[in-house]
Amino acid sequence: MASETQASSITEWTDVSSTNETMAIVSNGYTIPCEDEIMAVCRDLSIMKDIEKKAFSQLKLLSPATREHQFPVNESIACALYMTIVDVRMPYGPHDPQLQRGFLEAPCVTVSDILQRTNINVTTLFHRMKTVKESCDVSDAVSQHLLLLEKKYCIVSALFHTFERFVT
Repeated sequence: MASETQASSITEWTDVSSTNETMAIVSNGYTIPCEDEIMAVCRDLSIMKDIEKKAFSQLKLLSPATREHQFPVNESIACALYMTIVDVRMPYGPHDPQLQRGFLEAPCVTVSDILQRTNINVTTLFHRMKTVKESCDVSDAVSQHLLLLEKKYCIVSALFHTFERFVT
């Protein structure tokens, strides 16, 4: 069973010598072709170049955890973009003085935009981010934002299901 899993994972990877090393995430002599995908998502969402680079760096950091848990590429990109956007928006964490005064500007891209572009749903993001939080270091800002997002989702979901019964 272990050799079967190992053989299937090797076929999914391509050798570094056949690709440009600067255009891929390199791991143990093999490469994951994700940079093109994350750059395409960032272009579609009109994300600035510096945030795009930070998202790619975040994707590299998440690579061992996402590979270990066999995340699809689009889910890995969604997690990396989500973490990057939250960290860029709240660089001092949940106790940012700008946040407490209400001077925090709107995000450059919303969670809904990320989910739509990567074609995943919010519950999948929650499950994947839980796995990422267990496997990697996640900033306080991301943890706090994710907790608030989950609470809002639970409230909106309950309201939706309540009113859906009245409509149907």
